[in-house]
Amino acid sequence: MEQNITFAIITCSDTRGMKEDTAGAALETLIAENGWECKSHVVVPDERPFIASAIVRACDEQDVDVVLTCGGSGLSLRDVTPEATMDACDRNVPGIAEAMRAHSLAITPYAMLSRALCMQRGRHLVINLPGSETLSTEQLDSMIETLNTTYPDNQFVQQEVSNVNPTIGNEFLAKSVVAVVAACVLILLYVAVRFRRIGGWSAGAMAIVALLHDMFVVYGVFVLLRIPLNGNFIAAMLTILGYSINDTVVIYDRIRENTGLYGKKMSLPELVNLSINQSFGRSMMTSITTCIALAIVCVVSIIFKLDSIFTFAVPLLFGMVSGVYSTMCIATQLWVSYKTRKAAPAPKKA
Repeated sequence: MEQNITFAIITCSDTRGMKEDTAGAALETLIAENGWECKSHVVVPDERPFIASAIVRACDEQDVDVVLTCGGSGLSLRDVTPEATMDACDRNVPGIAEAMRAHSLAITPYAMLSRALCMQRGRHLVINLPGSETLSTEQLDSMIETLNTTYPDNQFVQQEVSNVNPTIGNEFLAKSVVAVVAACVLILLYVAVRFRRIGGWSAGAMAIVALLHDMFVVYGVFVLLRIPLNGNFIAAMLTILGYSINDTVVIYDRIRENTGLYGKKMSLPELVNLSINQSFGRSMMTSITTCIALAIVCVVSIIFKLDSIFTFAVPLLFGMVSGVYSTMCIATQLWVSYKTRKAAPAPKKA
């Protein structure tokens, strides 16, 4: 019968609270992604009695299988996590710590300075981990292999590892910016050529301003929900660019038709308002049906734990709503304001 492995996370720090504990949060996310259970996550001061007490409480009261400590295993005088671990535990399990150090040593020579331990308190396993936000791929491989040996019925599997250093992050950001800028330039040219009878360059420029609004909304969703900026990020950005500009083009097309029908019988603000009202039903129905489909995708991805789909569908859902708003309330309104101000006579000098 398959066991349900339970974890407790203890972050050892004098300066970090729960909000600043990115390392513990990253571990908690990793545990959830692999289908494990994290029973508790606490931040304790870098004091030997506090750390030992937290380990004892996690093992004896919460009865977790694995206790993960973050930080406090270096050479600083305040790094007392290994000593606290020895106070709370009965037996040393050096193989896990040595394996993680050996893997890390292939990447950085600083790994030899780690004093991290792995020990047992009764049947409970206590592992000291670094205080950095991400675990190296090598350490994760080593830990999963060891857990599979310790708990053979569970067959721990590494679902996904994202190892993003500053160089990779800068390259990804540069490529994302290039892709978005290239898409915006092509959209500007398309709108300028197609709607040249109603002032295509100004219409295209205002459409780009509305698209930038949508881009910031999608980016904000990724940041607020702490979704990694990976391939899903640029895919969501480009999808919203296409979806939003389609709505804008539909309204611009209606404005062009109404300009030919009504000519000078209507003022520009009235003509644009009429065009928006005529397109409103179509835009809303399209957006509502798309959002319903995306909501269903989000629910299915949550039920079946399809994280890669969820992290794409949720920002896309917010982007769809933003796209409708920016088309109706930003692009056309800015364009009318620009055309009205441009057509207004210059004030006479006194």
